[in-house]
Amino acid sequence: MGNKFYTSTFLFFLFIHIGLASNSNTYLGDPIPKSKVLSLDIYPNPATTTANIIIEGSENAEIFILNSLGKLIKEIEMQERQTSLPVDDLDPGLYIIKVKDRDSDKVVSKRLLVRK
Repeated sequence: MGNKFYTSTFLFFLFIHIGLASNSNTYLGDPIPKSKVLSLDIYPNPATTTANIIIEGSENAEIFILNSLGKLIKEIEMQERQTSLPVDDLDPGLYIIKVKDRDSDKVVSKRLLVRK
C-alpha cells in the first residue's frame, strides 16, 4: 500500500507541476528594465594618475570618494555618463567609490586601489 500511495502522489504532483509549467499565462514577474539598474565601472584598477568612472542607469548622480575608514575624501557631481577622476593627489591605498542617483536614491559602490 505504501509504494502505491507514494507513486500516485508523486505522479499527481508531477502532472500539476507540468500543467503549471506549460501554462502560458503563468506570471513570472515584471522584468527590471536595464536602464533602471544602477551600475558602476572603474578602470584602470589599480590606478596611478587617473581612474575612469562609467555610470549606467543614471542621468543625475554624484560620486563620493571614501577612504578605507569610511571618511569622505571628495565629492563630485556627475555631468556625463563617463568621467575621469584624478587620483594623483590621493595617498596610495584602498578607496571606496560610491555613486548615488539623486532621482531614485539608489547607491552602488566599488573599491579602487591607488598606487604610486
